[in-house]
Amino acid sequence: MRGVLRRVSRWNFRLRRWRGWGYVGIFLACTAYALISHFFSDLPASVAGDARVVDGDSLVIAREDVRLEGIDAPELEQVCLRGGKDWQCGRDVRRQLARKIGSSPVTCDVSQRDVYDRLLGVCRVGKTELNAWMVAQGHAVAYGDYAMEERRARKEKRGLWASEFEMPRNWRDKFLSGDVAGRVD
Repeated sequence: MRGVLRRVSRWNFRLRRWRGWGYVGIFLACTAYALISHFFSDLPASVAGDARVVDGDSLVIAREDVRLEGIDAPELEQVCLRGGKDWQCGRDVRRQLARKIGSSPVTCDVSQRDVYDRLLGVCRVGKTELNAWMVAQGHAVAYGDYAMEERRARKEKRGLWASEFEMPRNWRDKFLSGDVAGRVD
């Protein structure tokens, strides 16, 4: 009986020792995958050039769709209420972004691609960061970032905050159908 217990004990020790190496193997495989996907991905570190404004938080630069990261602006067809009257806030926000950019080149530092294959980035015109500027002016709401800028815009009743509006995400859920309903544009 003791011999059997010794053999079982030895096997237990060997299994525990190999189990630890299994975790190391999994870690190394995951690390290798991350490195390979990073070095061979088609994700540029940045994009720069003339920008076409799609809406209040989306641009096309160098044939790449770029979404301003950390903000959410009204959809083009979204209507808000200001002074008791309908206001085409989605179109106005797009116009404000286009006016800010003008004919200047835009540079975006890219962090990742979203599920719609758009580049997510922080974009600048000269020294002005467009993401922060849009929220600070009340043309967009903070979406994970820029909470301080949003608080100030709310307090000073800038842009959207001087009107009655539905949060862009809620508006999309209500009025857009299909695969774009939950999409952050």
